[in-house]
Amino acid sequence: MVTGAIVAAAATYPWAWLAAANMRHLPVVPWGPIVMLAYLWCFWQYVTGRGWPASTAAARRRLARVRPVSSSAFGMAIIAGIFGLWSSVALLRLIGKLTGHPSTGSAETGHLSAITILSFVLVGSLVAGVAEEIAFRGYMQRPLERRHGPVAAILVTGVAFGLAHGDHSYWSLASMPYYMAVGAVYGTMTYLTDSVVPALALHAIGDALDGLLAVSGGSAARSSGGTAPVLGPQSAMLVNVVVIVITASIAIWAFRALAAAVRHEGADGPLVREAPGVPS
Repeated sequence: MVTGAIVAAAATYPWAWLAAANMRHLPVVPWGPIVMLAYLWCFWQYVTGRGWPASTAAARRRLARVRPVSSSAFGMAIIAGIFGLWSSVALLRLIGKLTGHPSTGSAETGHLSAITILSFVLVGSLVAGVAEEIAFRGYMQRPLERRHGPVAAILVTGVAFGLAHGDHSYWSLASMPYYMAVGAVYGTMTYLTDSVVPALALHAIGDALDGLLAVSGGSAARSSGGTAPVLGPQSAMLVNVVVIVITASIAIWAFRALAAAVRHEGADGPLVREAPGVPS
């Protein structure tokens, strides 16, 4: 677990520092994201088994869990992940309505250029997808799976994933079920495919879409005056409960279909196609 936390910090903390520095110094130029892309490439090379020392290269490749997955398994994993995340977001909204705690945060971006904001969103999403999936679902979850089984591994990793987001302005203990649900979605995708690639792709793309919506439509919706909500508080909570039940049910069905695909492909041959020179 400690190694996984170190791997996550090795990418997320440099990005946080670069983003803060970019917002203070020359914010109209996205120099922070450019530097971070170069650093992230070096990070990727190292944690996936390249570089010194050679004695740990095989272990780093194995723990990173960056292995190609068949197209059918990848597609089913993405479907399961989308509905699982949809259910998780509905859960977060329900928690927000029950506790009165905001479910999203905001940042001051008025002094940044459009290209800088776009670069922040895209690079930040890429950093989150790469660093968090390799760290939590690779370096942290895989050893726990072998020692304690997948259920305990996904649960423990989900708790660690939630606590790692404690520096977010909208985080609270009440939001931990949401983070654990998201961790369970990504963790199950990774366990069933034995690869972080589907979860990494969904994580990065999902964060990017969420960020783009926040900077493009979120502020406009808040400042437009708007109209009174159509649904009352209790009706809105009921709608969230219904959404959770429906989307979670579809996600469970898709995960079962993914597990069946894994078993079927495993009977005909390896589900995961090994890259040349990468040991299993």
